[in-house]
Amino acid sequence: MDATGISMHVISHAPGPITPQQCRDANDELYTAVQLHPTRFAGFAVLPVSEPDECAKELERCVSEMGFVGVLIDNHTSTGTYFDSEVYDILWSTAQSLNVPIYLHPTWPTPSLTSQLYTGNFPLSATASLGASGFGWHAD
Repeated sequence: MDATGISMHVISHAPGPITPQQCRDANDELYTAVQLHPTRFAGFAVLPVSEPDECAKELERCVSEMGFVGVLIDNHTSTGTYFDSEVYDILWSTAQSLNVPIYLHPTWPTPSLTSQLYTGNFPLSATASLGASGFGWHAD
């Protein structure tokens, strides 16, 4: 980091379909790692996005008790649910009250979206590319 002039790095675990307990364990592990170099590292929490109330609780814990500076989640759940329904208002309002960002990370399309939007008369490798870095991550 010093060689390239980077003074602080925000680190996180990869998001995905994990339980509230797995999120707590991962965030505890991340906190331990950040504490090794707290002036150089900060943490983004991972959340159990399939359970909005648990998301809010874990975000509150990570920011208030461990000093995390935000959260990293996929841009939809593993079942394709997006975060624009009222059930996710608790997540957004918690982040707002804590004044921390939510980083919506591009993720792979669900099998249903893949077949509807990215499958055609071309190789499977093209399907994978279209659904990810070739188009999907930028449009979804």
